[in-house]
Amino acid sequence: MRDQPFITDNAPGLLSVYVVHVATAGATACQSKATKPACMTATYLSDTNPFGVVIGDSQRGAVAYGSCLSGPIHVQTINFFGTEPRPVCTYTVTCDPNAGYPDCALGNSPRDSISKK
Repeated sequence: MRDQPFITDNAPGLLSVYVVHVATAGATACQSKATKPACMTATYLSDTNPFGVVIGDSQRGAVAYGSCLSGPIHVQTINFFGTEPRPVCTYTVTCDPNAGYPDCALGNSPRDSISKK
């Protein structure tokens, strides 16, 4: 995992969290989860995925890229709606401990190269 800036938003409304696959020379998919942190008061709305094959959602899912792509890769956008000011939170994206991500040689690459922002 790579730490990115904390999420902070002091105004009510839509909040988008971008999940980006970074340190990869090439990958064909990503399996991870991005569970809403307990400190976040916003309500989960939906995920927006730029790729056609998605199994599950941001809370636990896999995204196939459709071809071999090198990082950084915008994997998905997680959409929330808040009705009150939000505290500063750390939003953690974790790779599936049993999966990693398939590299372009159809092998499995390390599970520490997905980031959030």
